[in-house]
Amino acid sequence: MAENRKRFYAVAAGRRPGIYTRWFGPDGAEEQVRGFSGARYKGFATLAEAKKWLEGLSPAGIPDAGREDHPASPSEEPAKPAGRRSRAGFAPSLGAPQAGSTQSGPEEMGKAVPARRPKARAGRILVFTDGGSIDNPGPGGYGAVILNGDDRIEISGGFRRTTNNRMELMGCIAALSRIEPPGQRVVVRTDSRYVVDGITKGWAARWRRNGWMRNAEEPAENSDLWEKLLDLVERHDVRFEWIRGHAGHAENERCDALARAEAAKRNLPPDPGYEEKQGQRPHRP
Repeated sequence: MAENRKRFYAVAAGRRPGIYTRWFGPDGAEEQVRGFSGARYKGFATLAEAKKWLEGLSPAGIPDAGREDHPASPSEEPAKPAGRRSRAGFAPSLGAPQAGSTQSGPEEMGKAVPARRPKARAGRILVFTDGGSIDNPGPGGYGAVILNGDDRIEISGGFRRTTNNRMELMGCIAALSRIEPPGQRVVVRTDSRYVVDGITKGWAARWRRNGWMRNAEEPAENSDLWEKLLDLVERHDVRFEWIRGHAGHAENERCDALARAEAAKRNLPPDPGYEEKQGQRPHRP
């Protein structure tokens, strides 16, 4: 689990400004900011930090919207998968077509995406993805949001034991697998440097040319998923863009929420690619 878990959420601009002790649920902060034009909010480890931030924005502060000042329980706030890369894991979508990072302290989330929802330029499909695992390796989940004009699809799935990077890859694979017919123009926005650099810097393509070897002695990790992703990228006209996680991107936050919810589920299926590799060599995240 993440060491600096955020237990208080200060909403400076939203439907009901105030301090909330949970992110999800009927009385959670997420409801106050998702889709709210010009939303401003931030997560904190302590109530004092949340109040100080709000008071710094307004001389009179902002009312707490009637929320109780107590920490959220684990059932109220799904566990945030830890062990992420410098954004190649969780931070950190419904019906999955297929069965990482180091979290820092609180950071200002800035302005959320406007209520009209982000849309790619005419003729492009916009995809947001996220994924990660608890304890890396551990239970993991992935999430994706696909926006095509006024159409919206949310996808999520999880596995009982996997890694941050595998779930980041799965988010992209699950989303691109749903897009038909071939030849679509797609923009994929993810907070995973691992995924973005693997595609845009040509690493994955080079590993494939070299028989899925990073060098003469070291095999490329997650080659089963990279191969699927490369096939999908070649099937469409895909551009990958990195975005900062937990920086007020509403759809990125949605993917994160869906992925965490999947990772917290019981009786998750196995990740065949991960479990097969464990019988061949030691784990490398």
